[in-house]
Amino acid sequence: RRVCSSYAGNDDNEESSPLIVDARSAGRFNGTDKEPRPGLRGGHMPGAKNLVFIEFHDSSDPLKFKSVDEMEEILNKYDVPRNRKIYSTCGTGVTACSLALALDECGRDSSLTYIYDGSWTEWANP
Repeated sequence: RRVCSSYAGNDDNEESSPLIVDARSAGRFNGTDKEPRPGLRGGHMPGAKNLVFIEFHDSSDPLKFKSVDEMEEILNKYDVPRNRKIYSTCGTGVTACSLALALDECGRDSSLTYIYDGSWTEWANP
């Protein structure tokens, strides 16, 4: 698994720039819910998609993932392409790992998946 320690932003070419997939709740992603860290603004990185990490977890046992077929269905629903670099992000990099593992379980190329360690906490506080 690859970890990136910073992220500058997307370039103008959508196909060559990484897709940012944010694992936080929709409220935090949209800036309508307060961030749990005092003073941290809400919102998301430009161009990011919101795919809440818990969607990949089995509702009867949240410590387990759903089946690969179910997770692929979710990735397709959110239009997460198979052959594009993905930056998995969240609040601090923790739940981004769950998203990255789900991508791996679905057979995505792990050399294209990066976990943004600083995630929203770092990016929103330059």
